[in-house]
Amino acid sequence: MSKRSASSSTSTLTASSPGKRTKSSIPANYSESSSLTPSIAPIQVVRLSSTHPEWPAPPSKLQEATEFLQTCAASPPSERILLVPDKDADGLCSGVTMYRTLVHALGIDPSRIDIHLMTKGSNPSAETQRICMTEYGAKWIIVLDQGSRNGPPLVPGAEHGWGSAHPDTVRTMVVDHHWLPEGNPGPQGCLMLNACHHKPVATASLLTWILCRPLWSDEELAQVQIDYVAVLGTMGDLSVNVDWSAPFPDLTPEVRKWTKKRLGSAIALLNAPRRTPDFDVITAWSALLASTSPLTILDPATNENAARLYEARDAVSLETERCTHTPPKFSKDGRVAVLRITSAYQVHPSIATRWTGSLKSKNLQVVMCANDGYTPGMVNFSCRIAAVAKKRGEEVNIITILNSYADQDAEWKREVMEAVGGDAFNGHPQASGGIFPKEHWDKFYELMQVGVPPDGSSRAGGEGGAGAKVSKTKLPAQKNNLLAMGFSTSPKKKPPSQPQTEQDAPS
Repeated sequence: MSKRSASSSTSTLTASSPGKRTKSSIPANYSESSSLTPSIAPIQVVRLSSTHPEWPAPPSKLQEATEFLQTCAASPPSERILLVPDKDADGLCSGVTMYRTLVHALGIDPSRIDIHLMTKGSNPSAETQRICMTEYGAKWIIVLDQGSRNGPPLVPGAEHGWGSAHPDTVRTMVVDHHWLPEGNPGPQGCLMLNACHHKPVATASLLTWILCRPLWSDEELAQVQIDYVAVLGTMGDLSVNVDWSAPFPDLTPEVRKWTKKRLGSAIALLNAPRRTPDFDVITAWSALLASTSPLTILDPATNENAARLYEARDAVSLETERCTHTPPKFSKDGRVAVLRITSAYQVHPSIATRWTGSLKSKNLQVVMCANDGYTPGMVNFSCRIAAVAKKRGEEVNIITILNSYADQDAEWKREVMEAVGGDAFNGHPQASGGIFPKEHWDKFYELMQVGVPPDGSSRAGGEGGAGAKVSKTKLPAQKNNLLAMGFSTSPKKKPPSQPQTEQDAPS
């Protein structure tokens, strides 16, 4: 199975416990099935077999990550802890799962924990963000679902390594599932727990849940606190139709309990604020952290942020519809269709997704949407695999395809990698993207030869590349619902039967 399927200000807050804190000790020889509550059967967090003997990450790394958390829990109360979750449903759910585990399973005082949310268009390797993270004075930093790019230490002191006894050491851990070439370490000195090389690739929230779930000695409390959060995050990346077969844990009881419809609606609300110009991710974080179930996210009576979440969702829907009908142009070789938009909203990933099934070409493999209005001076672009390529049975690796164009000018590629502080293209082989300064985007656009007709063709402007067609009957128009965007209808409207979400990529 494939991946189932900078601002001057910084959003920060000090997290507080969502309820009465429960301290519990960890058995010295606990296992993935350990539990002190005999009335509830312990859940099997992974289901290994001869087909999947090792999953969702290298066992040695999972053990090291467990030791990291246990050592953090045993550290002096004066040592602060910083969580850095990503902005989407998967990242936020990773953060809440980690937070609740630290507080409720490991007994850490919530006043020790700070939450740092990245500013719009930024990432942990950006200098401004490293400065912001440094200012917390944390001795323990856990970054979740933010990408795994190589780079400098996240903060001064991290370069000593997470296991160092140096007095100035800041211990850092990255929990992620985005692509990282084998052997690459990620940020200098960090403990890297990455799922990208173990198919089916676990989402960041599922990886976090698998790491954290065995640390709960109270099975019933764990079920109530983090199981529904793992389902929300996993569906946030892989759609509500996640295949929960092995090696995935069997979380179908949670799905039946809350229903796909309600889970999809909650995911839509959590994803909405990050897509708006306000980029008020803190609203989604606060709603999720305060929740006790998916239903409490949806209900204004139990979620004081509900009005803003619904408002953001509806605004994003309207902006998506406005930008969707941009006509595509094609690279000279016909492999990439490019749609260019100007929007202050993060709608480029959704638009790329919507167009994947509407273009027909014998060479088409990738649909790209580039947005020059989201971040001043930058172009954010998102790429998805064209449905026609999947139908042909092709194993498309978007990152490889994008690099094939960039490699035509090695000197420029070095320049753009220096400008963005890491790899030019990030995300997943099936869902990738990037953020380029405008001048570098123009050069990349030129290297792809977008709008240049193929040799021997009489077509002008590359409209369709090599034999491409746009299906008039399958144009990605809004069909009086928000399914394609991952947005369900508001409570007063008749909801669609299968709300969907999309894969994530750092764009």
